[in-house]
Amino acid sequence: MLDRAETRRGGFDRILEPASYSPTRDELQLGRDALEAVLDGFPKARVVAVGKVAERTLAALGRTPDATLRHPSMGGATEFRAGLTALAADLKRRPGRP
Repeated sequence: MLDRAETRRGGFDRILEPASYSPTRDELQLGRDALEAVLDGFPKARVVAVGKVAERTLAALGRTPDATLRHPSMGGATEFRAGLTALAADLKRRPGRP
């Protein structure tokens, strides 16, 4: 839902300008149903959480991610790349599900 200031500006800055912000409860709920459908549709897939919000969302669904990467926003790009590189190397060594 848009606050008064966003309504006066047309509410489009959040959509059009890239921004790093934590998702609202409503935004998380919107994505939760889709996430559950994907998890149910691919029960043997490895699940990687990108950031703490993703990790908490998975936990709320009773899932533990196979890996958690640092989210690249707010100065975490270097750690994210390193984590993704390590994850890719691990998947090459162990292609089957852990």
